[in-house]
Amino acid sequence: MRLRPLSGTSHSDISAGVGVGVGFDANVMSKENSVTGSFGYSQSTSKGMLAMIDMNGDGLPDKLFLDAGSNSLYYRPNLSGTTGGTGFGDRIAITGINVFQKDKTTGLYHRPRG
Repeated sequence: MRLRPLSGTSHSDISAGVGVGVGFDANVMSKENSVTGSFGYSQSTSKGMLAMIDMNGDGLPDKLFLDAGSNSLYYRPNLSGTTGGTGFGDRIAITGINVFQKDKTTGLYHRPRG
């Protein structure tokens, strides 16, 4: 028995941050008379690659997937039905769209301290 994924996504994440501090005291170890702050940015994106969803209205979950090489969507109809057999048919192209799930999250933060 081979295990097959039920869904899948592709992720990309980036983040960066910087901190700055300035002190106005002769004692360099003292935090008195100082100001500090930090700033950061993050971004995360994801794109659906595989999902199990009924594409042809027969009530069975079909295999929807993105062919990353051609950037095209396809589905393979579920052939299980009431016969007791298992498997999926040949891939069928979906025209007009090339993405079924896409998310993007962006975050900024700043922390002034005095």
